Amino acid sequence: MSVFLAYLENCQASYAKAQQLFRAMPNPPATARSAEYLFHCLNQLGDSIEELYFFTNNYDDRHLHTGIELWRIAEEMFALAQSELFI
Repeated sequence: MSVFLAYLENCQASYAKAQQLFRAMPNPPATARSAEYLFHCLNQLGDSIEELYFFTNNYDDRHLHTGIELWRIAEEMFALAQSELFI
Protein backbone atom coordinates (compact mmCIF):
# COMPACT_ATOMS: atom_id res chain seq x y z
CA MET A 1 0.00 0.00 0.00
CA SER A 2 2.93 2.34 0.63
CA VAL A 3 3.88 2.15 -3.06
CA PHE A 4 0.32 3.04 -4.05
CA LEU A 5 0.29 5.97 -1.61
CA ALA A 6 3.59 7.22 -3.06
CA TYR A 7 2.03 6.99 -6.53
CA LEU A 8 -1.01 8.98 -5.37
CA GLU A 9 1.22 11.64 -3.83
CA ASN A 10 3.07 11.93 -7.14
CA CYS A 11 -0.28 12.19 -8.96
CA GLN A 12 -1.45 14.86 -6.51
CA ALA A 13 1.70 16.92 -7.07
CA SER A 14 1.35 16.66 -10.86
CA TYR A 15 -2.34 17.51 -10.62
CA ALA A 16 -1.62 20.61 -8.52
CA LYS A 17 1.00 21.76 -11.02
CA ALA A 18 -1.40 21.21 -13.93
CA GLN A 19 -4.11 23.21 -12.14
CA GLN A 20 -1.67 26.03 -11.51
CA LEU A 21 -0.54 26.13 -15.14
CA PHE A 22 -4.08 25.94 -16.47
CA ARG A 23 -5.18 28.90 -14.35
CA ALA A 24 -2.02 30.95 -14.91
CA MET A 25 -3.23 32.65 -18.07
CA PRO A 26 -6.51 33.20 -19.87
CA ASN A 27 -7.50 30.81 -22.63
CA PRO A 28 -7.47 32.17 -26.19
CA PRO A 29 -10.98 32.31 -27.67
CA ALA A 30 -9.96 29.95 -30.48
CA THR A 31 -9.27 27.18 -27.96
CA ALA A 32 -12.26 27.77 -25.69
CA ARG A 33 -13.88 24.39 -26.41
CA SER A 34 -10.63 22.53 -25.81
CA ALA A 35 -10.02 24.50 -22.60
CA GLU A 36 -13.50 23.54 -21.40
CA TYR A 37 -12.69 19.86 -21.87
CA LEU A 38 -9.37 20.32 -20.08
CA PHE A 39 -11.12 22.04 -17.20
CA HIS A 40 -13.49 19.08 -16.81
CA CYS A 41 -10.58 16.67 -17.21
CA LEU A 42 -8.71 18.29 -14.34
CA ASN A 43 -11.81 18.26 -12.14
CA GLN A 44 -12.32 14.55 -12.78
CA LEU A 45 -8.66 13.84 -12.03
CA GLY A 46 -8.83 15.72 -8.75
CA ASP A 47 -11.95 13.82 -7.70
CA SER A 48 -10.36 10.54 -8.79
CA ILE A 49 -7.24 11.08 -6.72
CA GLU A 50 -9.38 11.96 -3.72
CA GLU A 51 -11.45 8.77 -4.10
CA LEU A 52 -8.29 6.68 -4.38
CA TYR A 53 -6.99 8.27 -1.18
CA PHE A 54 -10.26 7.28 0.52
CA PHE A 55 -9.65 3.72 -0.62
CA THR A 56 -6.28 3.65 1.14
CA ASN A 57 -7.99 4.65 4.40
CA ASN A 58 -10.74 2.05 4.49
CA TYR A 59 -10.13 -0.48 1.67
CA ASP A 60 -13.71 0.00 0.48
CA ASP A 61 -13.85 -1.19 -3.13
CA ARG A 62 -16.48 1.41 -3.95
CA HIS A 63 -13.84 4.15 -3.62
CA LEU A 64 -11.48 2.19 -5.84
CA HIS A 65 -14.16 1.64 -8.48
CA THR A 66 -15.28 5.28 -8.37
CA GLY A 67 -11.67 6.51 -8.59
CA ILE A 68 -10.98 4.34 -11.62
CA GLU A 69 -14.21 5.43 -13.31
CA LEU A 70 -13.43 9.11 -12.74
CA TRP A 71 -9.94 8.56 -14.15
CA ARG A 72 -11.49 6.97 -17.26
CA ILE A 73 -13.80 9.98 -17.71
CA ALA A 74 -10.80 12.31 -17.36
CA GLU A 75 -9.03 10.39 -20.12
CA GLU A 76 -12.08 10.84 -22.36
CA MET A 77 -12.17 14.57 -21.63
CA PHE A 78 -8.47 14.83 -22.45
CA ALA A 79 -9.00 12.99 -25.75
CA LEU A 80 -11.86 15.37 -26.61
CA ALA A 81 -9.67 18.36 -25.77
CA GLN A 82 -6.95 17.07 -28.09
CA SER A 83 -9.42 16.37 -30.89
CA GLU A 84 -10.80 19.93 -30.66
CA LEU A 85 -7.31 21.33 -31.23
CA PHE A 86 -6.82 19.37 -34.44
CA ILE A 87 -10.17 20.00 -36.11
